[in-house]
Amino acid sequence: MFREKYIEDMKKYFGSDTRRINHALKVLNFAEQIMEQEDVNDHNNNNSDSP
Repeated sequence: MFREKYIEDMKKYFGSDTRRINHALKVLNFAEQIMEQEDVNDHNNNNSDSP
């Protein structure tokens, strides 16, 4: 849901600049991999170091 909206907005922002679009998609994929490995989800957005 959020991912699709982000991609849509990003493509509107960058227009026909495919180099920037592809880079942003690559960064998004890396971020998703990190979130998966760190067990981050929509309901787990609190910092575990917080008191």
